[in-house]
Amino acid sequence: MGIVNSISPVADPLSRTYNVKILSKNPSLILKPGMVCDVVININEGNNHISIPYRSILVDDEGKSFVFLVDTLSKKVKKQYINIGKYSGTDVELFSGLNIGDFIVLEGKEKIKENQLIEY
Repeated sequence: MGIVNSISPVADPLSRTYNVKILSKNPSLILKPGMVCDVVININEGNNHISIPYRSILVDDEGKSFVFLVDTLSKKVKKQYINIGKYSGTDVELFSGLNIGDFIVLEGKEKIKENQLIEY
């Protein structure tokens, strides 16, 4: 058992993993500095938050997270700012910004602009 102390904001480009530091009691000194292991992180699964793929998230020049939200009637996209929470596997928990059933752009998001017409 332990508590996540810090998560690297940048993934390793080769392994696509993040360095995480966990504080844990170690009275018998079994754990040594620099050791590597696989862990399971339990996130509050009883919450009412939406999760989206982290690959759908972009960051603007001010460091604010957003996704491109699809208007299903006009088939245009708009920049939708979001408030993100914890990472879980390939998903990110959202605190605000989207509703259940919203369509967001996952692929090609770097090549589109706000109010652009898209096909899906």
